[in-house]
Amino acid sequence: MKRRRCLQRAAGIFLAAAVMIVFSGCRMPSYNLSGDGSPSKALAVFLDEVIQGDDVKAKDMVYNYDFSAEKPTDGDDLNSRIMGCLYDSRSYELVGKAKRLDSHTARVTVNYTTFDIGKFEEAVTDEAVETVQQREYNGEVFENADDTQPIIDRCKEEQLEHPEAFYTTQTFEIEMISCRGRWMVMMTGDFYKALSGYAV
Repeated sequence: MKRRRCLQRAAGIFLAAAVMIVFSGCRMPSYNLSGDGSPSKALAVFLDEVIQGDDVKAKDMVYNYDFSAEKPTDGDDLNSRIMGCLYDSRSYELVGKAKRLDSHTARVTVNYTTFDIGKFEEAVTDEAVETVQQREYNGEVFENADDTQPIIDRCKEEQLEHPEAFYTTQTFEIEMISCRGRWMVMMTGDFYKALSGYAV
């Protein structure tokens, strides 16, 4: 169990840091969106900018905190490939029309698809644990994290051969609030996790 926890931390520690570059300072925020009178259109505009990673436009849409949707460039090639899988996987589909709750609020249903980093980490950890245990059985000794890192990296590369296996689609009902002539997206914890690729 201890070995598994160590391998799991090694497999996933970079992901949380990378995602925080994208969603720095985000704690249950609200996004200020310029809309055309349609809450569905406002949500679509927001999701388009998140998916495209347009940092300038995303910042213009932020209401109450420092938001950056720019694709991170730091990190080694393998980690960059994983973040690339996250960006390439993102898509959404609005379901039906917005439901007006009253004159100032509406609810929009959306199916959001993303690369699930949590599932990816779990698969990498399972494969790494199995590999380490087998090699220890054959007499090999692993004294520290540096000894197991090459195994973890190889497991990541193997899992990345089929990134679509880690795609997750979830349905969200997003509340939209009209304020000062604009529609605003009210963030929930579950929707925030999905936007981060379930890395937080």
